[in-house]
Amino acid sequence: MLGILALALSIGSAGPFEATVTADGRGGAEVVVAIPEGYALCADRSKVMVDGRGILPATPMIIKDDPVMGLEHLWRGEARFQIASWTPASVATITLQGCDEIQMICYPPKTLKISAE
Repeated sequence: MLGILALALSIGSAGPFEATVTADGRGGAEVVVAIPEGYALCADRSKVMVDGRGILPATPMIIKDDPVMGLEHLWRGEARFQIASWTPASVATITLQGCDEIQMICYPPKTLKISAE
């Protein structure tokens, strides 16, 4: 059975966001991105792909009318993605871009790959 695969992105690269991939034991998995208080993850610039296929988010986005960026789709707290098929050969590509809403700093996007092996 596949276990938990976790990665943490450092604050210097993509912010203090932590993504965890957990196999569900039924052939699927879930990606959960933890978003600390005071931070937001940009929904239109963050994505999860598994074996080249885009995974739709399971967490609803909020809309923020930013005075500089205009309307933005964001997640706060956490973002979840349900993966229907997760095999030992699967590779998840996770791209995250978020902002520190208190200091008004946006981090560059960071892409990492996680394999089920």
